[in-house]
Amino acid sequence: MDLKSSNTSEFTEPYITSSKSTDFIKPKEEPDNFTPMVPKAEVYKVYKRRWAVLILFAFYSASNSMQWIQFSIIQNIVTKYYGVSDVWIDWTSMVYMILYIPLIFPGSWFLDKMVFILSLPARLAAVWFGPDQVSFACSVGVFGNQLGIAIGFVLPPMLVANSDDLNVIGNDLQWMFNYVAGLTTVLFILIVLFFQAKPPTPPSAAQKVAGPGSEEAENQITFMQSLKNLITNVNYILLLISYGMNVGVFYAISTLLNPVVLKYYPGHEIDTGRIGLSIVLSGMLGSVVSGIILDKSHKFKETTLGVYAFSMVGMWVFAFTLDTGSIVVVYITASLLGFFMTGYLPVGFEFAAELTFPEPEGTSSGLLNASSQVFGIIFTSMYSWLLSDFSDVVANVTMAIMLIVGTIITAFISSDLRRQNAQINDKQQNP
Repeated sequence: MDLKSSNTSEFTEPYITSSKSTDFIKPKEEPDNFTPMVPKAEVYKVYKRRWAVLILFAFYSASNSMQWIQFSIIQNIVTKYYGVSDVWIDWTSMVYMILYIPLIFPGSWFLDKMVFILSLPARLAAVWFGPDQVSFACSVGVFGNQLGIAIGFVLPPMLVANSDDLNVIGNDLQWMFNYVAGLTTVLFILIVLFFQAKPPTPPSAAQKVAGPGSEEAENQITFMQSLKNLITNVNYILLLISYGMNVGVFYAISTLLNPVVLKYYPGHEIDTGRIGLSIVLSGMLGSVVSGIILDKSHKFKETTLGVYAFSMVGMWVFAFTLDTGSIVVVYITASLLGFFMTGYLPVGFEFAAELTFPEPEGTSSGLLNASSQVFGIIFTSMYSWLLSDFSDVVANVTMAIMLIVGTIITAFISSDLRRQNAQINDKQQNP
């Protein structure tokens, strides 16, 4: 490609160069003064619009996750208004998880066939970003999900007052519904108008091999065969279990944060939301830091194990500091827990993409999410039962033990970095 004559306004810089022996044809008989032609360098481009696509996805994801937690964080107010038990409010969170499990399979098939990448950060990052930015891009995509949870934690307690007048609560709830409807409508219009599934050219050698539009993609194995490849990948199955356990614990804590905090600090509904906000904001920072570390070091196994182990430590600290009498301490320990526990999300996505390459990222990360929902349902139900029949200490210690098991499982995962190896092989074969 002649870079001088090409249109460079659409991209920032060339990423990786490689060459092909087929870029020129060698004469059958070479004259004495023959000078071999130098193979043309193939340039992988990253487009400026990738950031707009990523940001749009992040806000879309935020609007989704915000609605997951908006009732649970004001559980005591909603139960008062509707006259139902706490269990019904817990189900507003769990129904999100339950429906995801059967729908992820047709959803992943559709994602694979139509190259429609709205639902999964790892897929978007792989399709649009180069090898030195893909982990960071994935972390920003997960950042959107965390942003929505943060909004879901902090806004409902501020918008819906804990009043003895049910009419006041009903009016506040109506305004909250109106805000959510307006936001999602605007985002829907922006997605229809501006979201683009993929760039004109692949951003990396790995994406050229396995990405949409490649020869390999045209001859791609069926969706069911891809699923078979994934479930027979031992390392991926270990990650599937450990990832599901980590995120499942996060779902349980998020769903039942309201009754846990209000037990020790009655009347602090707004603080409960802000503590949830602290968990998620620190997790956003953890996600970005983890993404940068992965892009710089490519130490996927080590980073995954380290973040997981610190999540477990954070859970133990959180479990035994709720009753200190100082809500400031709860803010601090919850932030520590969030930095590692929610910071783990993009790390798990990227590690899965490495272990399963060249299987579609949408399928591998989709199954990770399905595993999270399964463990989320189990752990949320378990946590609710232990909280009501025993104590918050028992419930939190049980979750901490689950994270110990998850850390051990993670330690047994081999560092089989297939996507990184594809990049290395491309450089060696086409220097």
